[in-house]
Amino acid sequence: KKYLAKNPFFGIPKKKKEKKKRTVVRANVRDIIRDYFMEKQPGYLLICELVFHSLIRPTEISRLRVRDVDLANKVIHLDGSITKTKFDRKAILCDELIDILRESIENAHPNDFLVSNGYKPGAHAISTKMYRKTWAKMREDCDLPDTMQLYSLRDSGIISLFDNGADANTVKQAADHHNLNITTIYCDHVDEDLVEKVRQ
Repeated sequence: KKYLAKNPFFGIPKKKKEKKKRTVVRANVRDIIRDYFMEKQPGYLLICELVFHSLIRPTEISRLRVRDVDLANKVIHLDGSITKTKFDRKAILCDELIDILRESIENAHPNDFLVSNGYKPGAHAISTKMYRKTWAKMREDCDLPDTMQLYSLRDSGIISLFDNGADANTVKQAADHHNLNITTIYCDHVDEDLVEKVRQ
């Protein structure tokens, strides 16, 4: 309304952005998680594998339909309407995931949600709150730290790609990052094998 000549909010300093701490889920811990869900909740294992191997965000998984799975071409099609960045993309499936998916969707209808009640395909999507609740129970039972979230598997999958020699642009596309600056943040993680790698 122009009642004031100067906006008083311009003088307030911006809150400092805290650096996100990324908890890496090491291979031995992933084995513990895999064994736990194989015994207690096999359907949930699919979510873990999609987050780690295919780098699909948990919220995106909750919106996937059976028809989005393309086993012949070893990808899952993600429409821009369900992705965080609003871009269409293809998430790559490893052989282990293909076997799990084939068994999971064998008798499912193409329009079913990929993950529904009981962590099986069905007509109704389930909330990511259920994901978090099941993950929290596993974390408590396995005595894992609170900092280890389901999303930590995605961070770990991205870091694993870097550790295995993937270039930043490849990782950017696989992870569906908006720009390369986001991708390179993952290069800053502490590599426990760094000394040995440099020595080699």
